[in-house]
Amino acid sequence: MPESPWQPEPVVESVAEEARRLRERLGPHQAPLGHYERIRSLPFAGRLRCDTRQLEAGSWQELLLDYTVGGSGIADGAWLKLTFRFYSDWALFQTHDPAGANYVSAEVQSGPLLPGQSPATVQALAVRFDQKGHERPFQKAVIIDLIDGYLNAGDHVLIRLGDRRGGGPGTRVQTFAEDGFRFRAYVDPLGTSRFVAVPGDVSLDIVAGPPTALRLRGPRFCRPEEPTQFRLALEDRWGNICRDLASQGNPWDGGPRDGRPAPVTVEILEERGGTVGPPISHRRLELPAGGWATVGLEGLNLSEGHYRLRASLPGRSEEPHAPATAGLANAFTATALLAVAAELPAPRSFYADLHVHAHDTVGTNSPASNAAYARDVAGIDVLGYTANDFQISDANWAAGLEAVNAYHQPGHFVVIPVQEWCGSSTAGGDHNVLFLGDDPPDFPYNARGEHNRTLQWSEDMAGHAVELGRWPVEQLWDAYGHAPEEHLLIPHVGGRRYIPDWHHPELERLVEIVSAWGQFDWLYADVIGRGYRLGVSGSGDEHRGRPGGGAPGVDVFGVRGGLTGVIADRLERRSIGAALRARHTWATTGERTALLVRCGEHLQGDAFEHSGTAHIDYQLLGDDPDDGGGWEELVVYDHTGPIARRNLHAELGFADDLVRLRWGGARIRDRYRWAAWRGRITVLGSTVLGFKGQGFEHPEEACWREGPTAIGFRSETYGDADGVELNLDQLAQARLQIEGTIDSFQKLGGAARRPFVHAPEFRWEVSGAELIAAGGELRLELGGTELFLALERLTRAPLPSELSGPFSVEPLNGPFGWRPIYLRGRQRNDAKVWSSALFITFSEP
Repeated sequence: MPESPWQPEPVVESVAEEARRLRERLGPHQAPLGHYERIRSLPFAGRLRCDTRQLEAGSWQELLLDYTVGGSGIADGAWLKLTFRFYSDWALFQTHDPAGANYVSAEVQSGPLLPGQSPATVQALAVRFDQKGHERPFQKAVIIDLIDGYLNAGDHVLIRLGDRRGGGPGTRVQTFAEDGFRFRAYVDPLGTSRFVAVPGDVSLDIVAGPPTALRLRGPRFCRPEEPTQFRLALEDRWGNICRDLASQGNPWDGGPRDGRPAPVTVEILEERGGTVGPPISHRRLELPAGGWATVGLEGLNLSEGHYRLRASLPGRSEEPHAPATAGLANAFTATALLAVAAELPAPRSFYADLHVHAHDTVGTNSPASNAAYARDVAGIDVLGYTANDFQISDANWAAGLEAVNAYHQPGHFVVIPVQEWCGSSTAGGDHNVLFLGDDPPDFPYNARGEHNRTLQWSEDMAGHAVELGRWPVEQLWDAYGHAPEEHLLIPHVGGRRYIPDWHHPELERLVEIVSAWGQFDWLYADVIGRGYRLGVSGSGDEHRGRPGGGAPGVDVFGVRGGLTGVIADRLERRSIGAALRARHTWATTGERTALLVRCGEHLQGDAFEHSGTAHIDYQLLGDDPDDGGGWEELVVYDHTGPIARRNLHAELGFADDLVRLRWGGARIRDRYRWAAWRGRITVLGSTVLGFKGQGFEHPEEACWREGPTAIGFRSETYGDADGVELNLDQLAQARLQIEGTIDSFQKLGGAARRPFVHAPEFRWEVSGAELIAAGGELRLELGGTELFLALERLTRAPLPSELSGPFSVEPLNGPFGWRPIYLRGRQRNDAKVWSSALFITFSEP
């Protein structure tokens, strides 16, 4: 067996004295020499150690952990678990292929035997990985079973994550940065399947990798002369904020050296009639050499017009004595668009992430870190500090509120405390309670001392029994219904999916239809079809320390977190709260886009009476087409579904040689909803001149050429859509054969394929002539939750970053007495935006 890199624990002097006195009392007896001292010197449940202290997010590694068996020993047939938090997207471990990626192994290293001691009898260790192998939050588990024998106190179990000895590449570390990522061991010492935590978690920091992108974020619109600010941030390939640039030496071409900050140039250009003019202003900023690589662009006061902000971080010079960031221009660039107009309904666009978890429940990093990230990196305006109510302790809630309230500064940054009521779907499903007043929240306890939690059931409890609180959702309404103006309940789809069989019209004004869990068109269609007057909300439901439209990871949270756009008079808690309760909102898939809808004097979210045909105006403000933006579709809905649509590719004119295959949707509506697509596009009768992916969220989603006629692809969709754009020389003569598989959530590491039972495979053959005859769009429905394939013609003309116009709605009320009207826009990269509905009660014509 291999040697352990760690030596036996020294015997503590007090234990030696204790053993001497015990032997004197016992008189003549037989026992292995020194065994009593060894057992008493070890923690009863053992100890877990690792020499590694830091890993790069998303990197490939081999990690060795050593578990020293404690004074308990481990009985024949017992278990050992190495666990970590459920929201981590560390790649799934497997145990069937030593030469493959993410192989995990475990082996015994016997401790030295003492005189008179028998060796342990264990014959083997059986290793498996289960995503739900332990109790939340330490839910993901490498499980090690002892086979045919026991282990002695002082023996070692060596666990290799990403074992490379068989030729594999190692294991892919989780993709998001985290301070103090923890592995926790649990042992079943007596073989009774009752586990005890091993004291002393292994803690390591997951840090950002080298910079790959410069981001520029800020408001999408404002009124003339309204002070605005933008935030610049440097991120790695997984969307983590880079930090301590100077300490990295030269982390990228153009990186700062010798402690100097990195200079960034920002140009402000005005657009007139679709033409971008020369810069009207220059700003020079500096990304700091230490701390987060972010800086603010402040004090912009622009007159009416349309502006493009362009930031650039120069590359490295080849001249030996030139500044480190001089020379090769535009190593990193970023663009933001800003519309300035007097008739806008708010001073500027306010963006809120109303659903953000920190490490005091099921999130990453501290409450203060999340607040700082939201303000200084994401550059949003409103943060909802959120605690899972059954897991948050009283002390942690008080400490978290104190930490985030230090960032609350009306006019600059607003913090709203949020309770996440975690009722199961059969009791109503998850609801967030926003405390909109300035008084302390009546949570966890009300004035009568009754706790307002769903229930109390966490690792911090003294006992193990469930203490029931506000259950079912009617009791939650009863807790806050006495003061609806001070509260806002937002039902959402997350783990415990909201079921719209329940609705409280005074407390519930918004529904969350996009988050890092996925995109839920079907939910808004459902509540609108039931006659509920609910507006839209988008949030991160952030578990990974990146609030404000945080970057997607792999596994459960596989899409970008959403944002709520708010039409409010002021950036103050009560003004923001009043706007949220008035449903004056739009929801985005994390981008700083906007969708404004009006009917006369009424805004989205308003409920009003109207006589005769309603004339409605809309304005979509999107991203730079050069960055993947540009509006390609606008759909108008009422309670029956789509009632009008614009296809911008058709309006601008289809290209003769461009088509796109899109696939998307989700398998189910509940927690593990995503569809894992693997497929191939074979093109016959035409040459593939080029191709590129669209909508891919992270580096592990991709498309590639599999030969002269075939393109392979893989991705996961959570209600969103991904795609491949193809440049074909003979579209009319082309035949496209599209085939692949749709797989489900993998609970066990290394498991065989788990096909989605309702659509395990897809095969579709389409000709270019059929696509042309169908008007440029063909679609194949695959069941599940809006699973589909679509083949679409595209335009070569630039898609618009701004889109506006009128439409009319006939005076027809729904069965509930009014007609709801809402809009959804989609950009070329699948970024979306939804408006809250107008709730129009038509009087007799």
